[in-house]
Amino acid sequence: MAYGILKSETNTGKDSELLCLFTAPLSVISNQPSYVQDMANLRRRASSQNVQRWEIEAGLAPDNGEASANHLIHTLENGHSDVFFIRMPQVGGLKTSYADIYTNGALAANVDTFNITGVPKMVPGEFIRFTNHNKVYLVVAAGASGTGVRITPSLRKAVPTGTKIIVGDKVTMDARYDTSVRLGIVYKDGILSDPGTVRLIEAT
Repeated sequence: MAYGILKSETNTGKDSELLCLFTAPLSVISNQPSYVQDMANLRRRASSQNVQRWEIEAGLAPDNGEASANHLIHTLENGHSDVFFIRMPQVGGLKTSYADIYTNGALAANVDTFNITGVPKMVPGEFIRFTNHNKVYLVVAAGASGTGVRITPSLRKAVPTGTKIIVGDKVTMDARYDTSVRLGIVYKDGILSDPGTVRLIEAT
């Protein structure tokens, strides 16, 4: 399955929905600010903020035609402030097709454990998204028989019972270009255009 920048918010898992393809190496980074202080006795005090966002750094496939032209237009139209959509990269080897999955019980903001209906279990290491808000979460524990699924970070918004959970290659992340990304294109050897490496930050 291919991952990359989507042409629109539509993401049913089809490759034809992608505007530009990610290439390796690809990094998915959790940015969660924390404060760390070393004491004179070498004990360390650490505390984290209750905020988190995903950041992705990846190459874009070089191309001599439509893909590179689309990327050039995309960067110029969106700049560093507008929100666009990407297909969230999943860890290779995890299952990517599911029956529909729903929350079983209402979930309050800031909880990280919940129950599901629809399949026996989820897969640790996969990214998911709830249909009532746009934050992407990572499954850290599958639970057992649909109970005790655990995610990180904790829920940023309350989720009603029966809310559908988006999984697999249908997970979309709302993103912005990091300010380090060049708005334009690079030409190599005068022929092949290379979008280079992009850094994308979650727009939450």
